[in-house]
Amino acid sequence: MRDFQNTDADTHDAATRLVNAMFLSPSEDEFQTVKNRIDGVKNWMESRGNINNGLNKKKPYLFCGDSWAIRQDMDSQMKDKNGEKMVHESDGKPFRIKDSKDLRKAHKKVAKELGTKEKKIYPYWSPAINAYFFDRSYSDDPKKGGCDLEDVLGFTFHHDSISGIVLCDKSFTGVRLHQKEVFPLSKDTFENYGGKINDYPSTRIEDVLPAARTLYHELFHLYWGADLYPNGGEEYKFRKLTNDKKFTTQQAMSNPENYVLQAVAYDYTLSVTTKSKFYPVEFYTGFATYTK
Repeated sequence: MRDFQNTDADTHDAATRLVNAMFLSPSEDEFQTVKNRIDGVKNWMESRGNINNGLNKKKPYLFCGDSWAIRQDMDSQMKDKNGEKMVHESDGKPFRIKDSKDLRKAHKKVAKELGTKEKKIYPYWSPAINAYFFDRSYSDDPKKGGCDLEDVLGFTFHHDSISGIVLCDKSFTGVRLHQKEVFPLSKDTFENYGGKINDYPSTRIEDVLPAARTLYHELFHLYWGADLYPNGGEEYKFRKLTNDKKFTTQQAMSNPENYVLQAVAYDYTLSVTTKSKFYPVEFYTGFATYTK
């Protein structure tokens, strides 16, 4: 981001092309918002502090897979903060989750937030944090959650004062940064290419995204909370978020994957050059290119 603002930087032009592609030629105010959102995550990683857009002071959790939480139902016997089963003091009978006024209220709130009926929302108990939260069902297996969905690599949750990131097993199967060799073609070759874009003979940015991209993506959700969820839902495909007229700058600014792709693309520009004449490799088109 500094190189976008610094006209004397060697890669200023490349940074400008990338910012304009990823955030659809933002205004000065819009660029400042983008910069603030990147700096917020960076500063939190270095110094910690509040998360969920300042609403949560507690340290977040990091889980791998779905085993940290088990789906219950409202008739399940409730557990206390120590994980012990609760009973009614008057007669010693099991104290059910539905007997808790606070949990009934939370149940109703989550159903409203997710736009569905209460019967489709379940309480989940986490022995890892000795707490309940509410969510929809993802599988017939009560031990499976969001990671059971085919395209989900990870997700972030904010439940009252409890926040965390869940990385699914699938998120650990990618490559390491710079592990794959890139084969760039010149900017002129790209612009004059007459074939189908999917047949373009150059390395795609999707081919070099590191496994760590999922964690970086989720850090934006963790730190900024609801501010980093674009209207209309998140978008992950490069061509969609840079070339679809329906996808606006405002949506790009609130879409974590834009920040992920921007970070990976510019890392290559700063770190990787062509084998001859050492031109910086760029990915502002979604493909590896270089400018003479």
